[in-house]
Amino acid sequence: MVRLTSNKVLQSFLLRLSKISHFHQIFIYGIGSFGTFWARCLIKHNIKFDGFIETSINDIENETYMGKKVYCISDIPLTGWFLISSLRYKDEMVKNLMSRGVPEERIISFPDYTMICDVIVDVLEPQQYSAKIRRFKNIHQGERCFIIGNGPSLQIKDLENLRGSITMCCNNMFQVFDKTAWRPTYYFVSDLDLSKKLFPKKANIAFLCSCCKAVFTGIWGNLYQYRDDPNLSNLYFFTERLLWDDRPPFSEDVSEVTYGCYTVIYNMLQFAAYMGFREIFLIGVDHNFTSIVRDDGSVLKFNQIERNHAEFMDDHQPEDIVKFPHVEKMEKAYLAARDYAQANGIKIYNATRGGKLEIFERVDFDRLFQ
Repeated sequence: MVRLTSNKVLQSFLLRLSKISHFHQIFIYGIGSFGTFWARCLIKHNIKFDGFIETSINDIENETYMGKKVYCISDIPLTGWFLISSLRYKDEMVKNLMSRGVPEERIISFPDYTMICDVIVDVLEPQQYSAKIRRFKNIHQGERCFIIGNGPSLQIKDLENLRGSITMCCNNMFQVFDKTAWRPTYYFVSDLDLSKKLFPKKANIAFLCSCCKAVFTGIWGNLYQYRDDPNLSNLYFFTERLLWDDRPPFSEDVSEVTYGCYTVIYNMLQFAAYMGFREIFLIGVDHNFTSIVRDDGSVLKFNQIERNHAEFMDDHQPEDIVKFPHVEKMEKAYLAARDYAQANGIKIYNATRGGKLEIFERVDFDRLFQ
């Protein structure tokens, strides 16, 4: 019997899937993070599934995963039903299945990230952890803060000027800690793949927590395993919903949900508003990249741009086209932030030197400290 969930859309889908499982085999296509969450969800709700599928034999590291057989797509039972776990590779996966003779009506996929976000929340049950963020509501009412991006225009002297100011930074900014006495007030880690790379061990995140008032990260990442660790009491988890196709909402309560749209800066802006800041300055948000993906799927490369990140940090370049910066979608998020700020008496300024972000009013960073 399917366990009840408060999400009616997910509940309805799981009931449908349960009925299918009584008469047909069900396979999850993809053993990535999303495939794992789908498997955990089906197990939690007592829905039988019969294995996983990978596209190539080279993708199969073990014959079983989570106690289920892993099939190469060339060996799949054609009478089964197939749940596509990926959105990035959805079209390719559907094409692979249909080329093997699987009828389209036996392929289950989703148009956006709504369902997988529901699945993740259902599996992780993060409410008690994200509720801890409520202590930051209006904690900085009427103050100003600086949101620091990792763009190549950012300089060490900028960080030195920010000593004593309330600052937010993200991802691999810790790589500058041995070059300056500046330390951020708040630190954000949003990217799932990057969090695994940057903070593979508890000692890595423990060091970061020791440097900041609070570290915020999404429930999706590998850091969620430390949610009950008493030694990491200033590590906080937010529930993020990915809305990558349309202009995203701007969360008024980040203890409930925050919206992601290709840049952690958008998460930080939502937190800054929630904390009560009335002036928010962006620095190092160049919005200028070596390669970008446009909304129509075309790729533009700019050979004159040498780096995506500041010179004092690793300049990781995405190899997969789906991870290239989606600048037009990011701009929709910045527009949503600007409109929310204007409607709520918040000023967002761009104090970045140069760059291509023109949505917010420009100010001279150096004059802020004269």
